[in-house]
Amino acid sequence: MTLENIQELLKTKNGVGLDLQRANLQGANLIGANLSGANLRGANLDKANLSGANLRDAILLQGAKLRGAKLIEATLEGAFLQGAFLQGAFLQGATLEGADLERANLERANLSGANLSDAYLSDAILFKSNLLGANLSGAILKDAEFTGADLSGADFTNAFEITKRELIEDGALNVDNATNIPQTLKVYSDSEEPPEFESHGSVKRVGEWTRGPSEGGRKKKTNKKTLTKGGKKKKTNKKKKQRKNSLKKSKSKKNKNKKQKKNSLKK
Repeated sequence: MTLENIQELLKTKNGVGLDLQRANLQGANLIGANLSGANLRGANLDKANLSGANLRDAILLQGAKLRGAKLIEATLEGAFLQGAFLQGAFLQGATLEGADLERANLERANLSGANLSDAYLSDAILFKSNLLGANLSGAILKDAEFTGADLSGADFTNAFEITKRELIEDGALNVDNATNIPQTLKVYSDSEEPPEFESHGSVKRVGEWTRGPSEGGRKKKTNKKTLTKGGKKKKTNKKKKQRKNSLKKSKSKKNKNKKQKKNSLKK
């Protein structure tokens, strides 16, 4: 499907659930387009104008290209943006509540006034990004890079896996002007609660349950880390445990054979 065909299609019909995998939409004019639940895996949306567009629950993971794209006041609630390229993107006032931005590259992106509450931003790159007045309440920020990021007026209420000290050490700017940054690390752990289904047919994230189409949904992310009594994270190694049990069995078998041999000699 050509860019012209897609733009024509969106004029007459909404793009809800549209399959646009690997589509070349570079520089496309998609202002106000309804692409809710659309599949945009690997699509090229570099410098596309998606201002005011509805991308709620859209799947843009696996390296979707949105470099320099205009997403001003766009709705990206619950969108899958894992590993997406968003360098220099314009996301002022965008709604990214509950969005999955794990490993996304948001270098020099403008996120001023954006709603990133409950967003998953682990390993995200926010180098020199503009987070002026952004809402990061409840966001998961494990190993996210904030070097040179402007945090003036940003709200970190109940944010996970981040502390004020870490932000300062990371070289973030205007940390003292941000609000409610945790002083001590608030560790995020998986919820064992089942996913809740919303009326629009997608799975709402509960804990680390992730959103996904109702047809097959997305499996709950498993966290290989568990908490010790002291609150420190301890990695569990299944293979190591299996090897240990195997050695125990082997040793027990050897001891049994040795005992039988000894009893046989006595007789």
